[in-house]
Amino acid sequence: MNKSILSKLLIILFFFSILCFPKASLTGAKTGLQLWFFTLLPSLLPCMILGQYIQQFPMVQTFGYQKYAVVIGFLCGYPTGAKIVTNLYQNHNLTKKEAQNLVGFCNNPSPNFLISYVYLQHIKNALPLPLFLCLLYLPPIIFGIGIHFYSTKNKEQKSSPPLQKQRNAHDDTSVISFDSCIVSGYETICKVGGYVLLFSVLSSILLHNLPLPTNIKYLLVSLLEVTGGVHYLCQTSFSPSLRFLLCGILSSFGGICTVAQTAGILKEGALSIGYYILHKSIQCGLLVLLFLGIHFFL
Repeated sequence: MNKSILSKLLIILFFFSILCFPKASLTGAKTGLQLWFFTLLPSLLPCMILGQYIQQFPMVQTFGYQKYAVVIGFLCGYPTGAKIVTNLYQNHNLTKKEAQNLVGFCNNPSPNFLISYVYLQHIKNALPLPLFLCLLYLPPIIFGIGIHFYSTKNKEQKSSPPLQKQRNAHDDTSVISFDSCIVSGYETICKVGGYVLLFSVLSSILLHNLPLPTNIKYLLVSLLEVTGGVHYLCQTSFSPSLRFLLCGILSSFGGICTVAQTAGILKEGALSIGYYILHKSIQCGLLVLLFLGIHFFL
């Protein structure tokens, strides 16, 4: 079956599910709106507005656009890294290949989310905090180093020229106003909010109506959205080690909702979500290997 037809059928099925299960849908919608309004909007919107405005400062050009994207992506959380990379690509500060490689590397959960929510509220006793952060951040760092060396080795084979070299950083026609950054930030955060709302509704419908064992139900629902997913994984009766590993994989990958948010942002710059998913999958594989190594030695 054509993927386009299948996606449309799933959307229609989702629509009728909302009509058939109004109570669960309302509960999920309230949860999604609260998550967006009280957590995502105040934490992500300032980063999106200021990050886009600061990227045109001469000091950022001196520091390096790729380094800037990495710093913002690691500090500010999903999907700010994807937003900054897409902006830099649209402004011709990055080639398409550079942008495509950067997205999977710098679109990560923020330290604040990992420490305050995942670690302190759910898996505090599983592993020391420094080891937990290393487990989550070493895979993208290792992946980024590998991509960097691979790209450098094949630099002469690049088909697209570095457009930034042809651009004057002080050209007034290229300057983005602060108001434009605010509008762009609100547009992106509203798009994120839409995805969070819909996936929260879907999670609630599945959670209340799937005729499956509790562990399997929680595992399936956790795939949809990272914040609720971490909570549900910690409610399972799996062993502490397995719960920790699953929470780490989900935090690293971001869940289907995060992938959908990232896809919507990358679409603005005609960047591939397929490469992003592949790169994130490789990083999750590295995370599993690191976890097994730590588990073996500890």
